[in-house]
Amino acid sequence: MPDPVLPTGAPDAATAAAAAEDARFTELLGRVLPGVLGRVLPKALEPHLPRAEAKVEPAKAAPPVTGAGAGGDDVTRQIEELRTALNKERDGRAAERRTQREQAAFGDLRAELVKAGVRPEGVDAAAKLLFHADKHVKVAPDGAATFQLGDQEYPSLAEGVQAWRKTPAAALFLPAPGYGAPGKRPQGPAARAPQRPMGAPPPPTAGAQREDPLAKTMRELGF
Repeated sequence: MPDPVLPTGAPDAATAAAAAEDARFTELLGRVLPGVLGRVLPKALEPHLPRAEAKVEPAKAAPPVTGAGAGGDDVTRQIEELRTALNKERDGRAAERRTQREQAAFGDLRAELVKAGVRPEGVDAAAKLLFHADKHVKVAPDGAATFQLGDQEYPSLAEGVQAWRKTPAAALFLPAPGYGAPGKRPQGPAARAPQRPMGAPPPPTAGAQREDPLAKTMRELGF
């Protein structure tokens, strides 16, 4: 029996209608299904979520940072150490310059004391007293030295030393009036040799003479 011959050409009306109905159903399903699943599926899966979460392996801790980021703390520490070293070097240089300025001013003060007629054996002691102990000398950052005497500040050491020379404190370091003047001899009771009463012991020898007042004062001051 020969096979039936299938019709060719355009589909009939029934086939076309079925295809159109399938297309409309697919479109409708695509619009409705996501909303339905979004409402129904979570409620259906909710009883099973705790057991599913328990079976999930906990997340591993993030591995330590390596490479360029790993040395952040070391870089910060090195920067701080470098900053500390630079500050220390800067302070050391500043202290060295200050010491040099003070040494120069101290030498200038000694020179002015010599010019003012301070006794040679008392120049160094007087300079230390004025500079270090009483702090009459002020040294500026540029090296300029001024002399502070009470409320008065003298712009130069020469003026300040001359003003100090007239104070009672300077008398200890200055020669007695008339001492060393040519053609003059000390006058008064001190110029006459003391009279030793009969039976009195002889005067002390040169090695046991009374200590010089200036030397005694300087010794007591620690100079």
